[in-house]
Amino acid sequence: MLAKKLPIPSAIEMNLIPNPENLAYTLIKLVIDDILTQAVSNVSSNTFISASSMSLDTFENLRGQCNSQKMSSSRFCILNNILSEALGLDGRILSSPFYGQTNGDTGLHRWKDLSGFRSVSEYQDFSAGSYGV
Repeated sequence: MLAKKLPIPSAIEMNLIPNPENLAYTLIKLVIDDILTQAVSNVSSNTFISASSMSLDTFENLRGQCNSQKMSSSRFCILNNILSEALGLDGRILSSPFYGQTNGDTGLHRWKDLSGFRSVSEYQDFSAGSYGV
């Protein structure tokens, strides 16, 4: 007796179309990773900040360095997980008399208008061995 043949699903039954969200995420991640790689190596000045020294005061010092280098007022900062966590532990950022910024409904830290930076964002794939700021 011959074995029963299994039906081969047609292309209509198989979803061959990739999920647009996955495509968008992959493309954006590729672009961001490339920008970060170039940003770390193609700059005139780097500032290394360790997690143990990360605080709001560190950002104030960084703001002063940016001002002395005549950087534009549209400043953005991307931090790795370790630095973002250390910065998030500074109570002055959470305190309403200072900044009053909580993490909100997102899994990654993002602060607005922090020490002269329009946006300070956490990027989970920014390696801990590279420059955090």
